[in-house]
Amino acid sequence: MTTACLIPCFNGESYLSQLQMQISSVNGTFDEIIIADDGSTDDTFRTAQRLGLPIVKLSQNHGPGGARNRLAELSSADWIHFLDCDDRISPTFVSDIVPLIREDVDVLLCSGDFVDEDDNSLLQRWEFDEMSFDRNAVNAAFNTPIPSFCSMIRRHSFLDAGGFDEARKCWEDGDLHLRLAAAGAKFRVTKKVLSISPRHARGASANHLYCHQCRLEYVEGYVRQNLPIDKQLLAEEAAKLGYLFLSAGKTRSAWRAYSLIKEIGRFPAESDNPFFNEALARLPLNWSHCLSALAKIGVGRLRDFKARKLSST
Repeated sequence: MTTACLIPCFNGESYLSQLQMQISSVNGTFDEIIIADDGSTDDTFRTAQRLGLPIVKLSQNHGPGGARNRLAELSSADWIHFLDCDDRISPTFVSDIVPLIREDVDVLLCSGDFVDEDDNSLLQRWEFDEMSFDRNAVNAAFNTPIPSFCSMIRRHSFLDAGGFDEARKCWEDGDLHLRLAAAGAKFRVTKKVLSISPRHARGASANHLYCHQCRLEYVEGYVRQNLPIDKQLLAEEAAKLGYLFLSAGKTRSAWRAYSLIKEIGRFPAESDNPFFNEALARLPLNWSHCLSALAKIGVGRLRDFKARKLSST
C-alpha cells in the first residue's frame, strides 16, 4: 500500500518555500510527491527545481480539476491526497490517516480548516460524521460537500469515477466525492484537523456568485441524472441558492433555482404569517418560493434601514 501527495500549482512561486517546509515536516512521509506546474506564467517550475521539489510541467493550463486529473494519471500510488500549493498539512497526516485504510474502504476523511490568509483566523471548520456516511453516503456527501484537502482517495476508485470535473473551478471537489459515494464508495473518518487551507480574494471561490452558479448547475445535473439524493435536501439547496441569487439581484438565476424546486416537486414555501402561508400554498412551487424569498429580503432590508436610521440619530 503506497501513498502520494499530489499538488497542482499555478503561479505559486511565492508559496514553494513554505510548501517545501510543509512536506518535509510530515512524519511517515508520502511514498510519492508530485507537483504539477499548471501552465504558470511566473517562475514556479525553476523555483521548484532549485528547491529540490519534484515537479512536472504540464503543456498548458488545465485548471484545478484538470491539473489534479493529470497528476492522478501520473501517479503510481494506491492512495492519493490532493494538496494546493498554499495549503498546510499536519506533520501527523500520514501517520493518522494510514491506519484507517482497510480493504473495503475507498475514501478517508479528516477535518480541515479554512483560515484567513492574512491573520490566520478560523473561517470554517469542515467536519464529517462517519455514521452519516454509513447510513447514506450520497446524502452525507451532498449535505456536507467535501473539499479535496480533507480526503485521501483510493486511486483506482478516483479513476473509475472519472476524476474531477474539468469544466468548473468551484464545487468540483464536492462533486467528485458525491460521485464516489453514488458509485458505492465506502468512507472512513477521523475528527482530527490534519489540513488547513488559507482563503484569499484571488481564487475562484472568492467570487461567490460564480460559486453559486456552479453549485446550481451541479444540483440541476443531480436532479436530471436522478442521483439517489434525498429530494428534500435537493429542494432545500435550490431554495437557498434562489434566495442568494435574488438577494444579489440575479433574477434569472434565482428563477432557475426556484423552477428546479418545481421540477423536484417537493418542499413547499412557508411563512410565519398564516394568511401569507395560505396564499403561498395555492401557488406553484416556483412562484411560492420566489414570493416568500422576496418577502424575507424586503423585511431584512427594512430592518437594516431602521437600524441605520437609529444609529444616525
